[in-house]
Amino acid sequence: MKKEVFIESMRADFKAKGYTAEQLQGAEQLAGGLYDAMQKENETLRADLENQATTIIGEKLGDLGNGKTVAETIVSLQNTVDGMRSSNNKPVGFWDSFRTEFEANKDAILATQNSGSVKITVRSAAPITMANIVAPKSLGYRDTVVDASPVLPEFLPSSLINEMNGGVGSNPYVWMERNKKEGSPAYVAEGDAKPFIDYNWAEKEVTAKCIAAIVPISKIATWNYPTLEQEVRKELMDELINKYNDAIINGAGTTEINGLKSIYATEFVTAGIQLPKATLWDVLLKAWKQSRKAVRGQRPTAILMSIDKVNDLDLQKDENGNYLLPTWITNANKTLKNIPIIETEYLTEKEVLIGDFTKATFNFVKNIEFEIGWINDDFQKNRYAIRGEFYGMQFVKAHKNNFVKISDIEAAKTAITAV
Repeated sequence: MKKEVFIESMRADFKAKGYTAEQLQGAEQLAGGLYDAMQKENETLRADLENQATTIIGEKLGDLGNGKTVAETIVSLQNTVDGMRSSNNKPVGFWDSFRTEFEANKDAILATQNSGSVKITVRSAAPITMANIVAPKSLGYRDTVVDASPVLPEFLPSSLINEMNGGVGSNPYVWMERNKKEGSPAYVAEGDAKPFIDYNWAEKEVTAKCIAAIVPISKIATWNYPTLEQEVRKELMDELINKYNDAIINGAGTTEINGLKSIYATEFVTAGIQLPKATLWDVLLKAWKQSRKAVRGQRPTAILMSIDKVNDLDLQKDENGNYLLPTWITNANKTLKNIPIIETEYLTEKEVLIGDFTKATFNFVKNIEFEIGWINDDFQKNRYAIRGEFYGMQFVKAHKNNFVKISDIEAAKTAITAV
């Protein structure tokens, strides 16, 4: 598409939306800047940018309206493009890694038709580096890191958090945690004593938990390599990934992984909030505020809700049957305060979880392993057993924890509605 055609198409889109002449002029300038940025990207990212161009330019027009110059806004626009490029550079995921290892060990696997076993180790995440600790993650809807399957949900919480391979020497995982400090900087006159600041530090640790499962399959299935691969994919890999992602949110601690909702999140406080005709959006905005204020300088990165409640947000209407959407909400993959509202199958209909997911880390002490061999009377029954398991733990440092949960969003809406 030529530049002038792209700019004109953007102008037509915003004109149809009722934008003013001044806003249309700004849209044309931003469209030109976006087009120039797109030409430097690969074909896949260029197509994504074209599909989201109206949304991207619409958001940047708001910056122009808030006093930013066109040049400043185009720089911000380039940052958006950079963020999308970063999100497209996905790490190798569970299934990609498994398939590579499976192919490499194909002959040994087929040889187990006679006797013996084969061990396959799958690296589930790249080691943590300064780049993936410090750099913000680009959030929103994107492909999961495993092949499509009817068992797996559309979006996996594991794509929001940090993952690391600490290895067998990282159990237990130990870190230093800062407790509440005493004192603060203050203005002082010449010659006066300077105030002390006292930081209290404590050693914390968390131990690994095992998630495992076994799938028996017939020996005949192993004669056909694609069949065996499909069995592992359907019966074991998907189940392990599902359980892993459920544990990230719902793990109960003690004998289970420490879940973000179950262990780390603080319940949303409705006391003192009274709003006329409160809506679900009001509840979310107040919960965002509680999370935002929990840790100074730290913003939430995502809001997780059930599929049902995200759908309810879309269906809210006024007394005349007109659909309602707050002016501060971006409808394309809904965002609140520039963070995505993500539907998930790992929360019940009433629940909401909000926080900075980049401050959660899952450490794999032992990566996902698959072993294929005989167990007990499997030889007599002419079948194999395929076992998959991994060891790991999740943690969030207390002074970085701003997770807030809403256990019943409808009850919260009622509680904050002024009588």
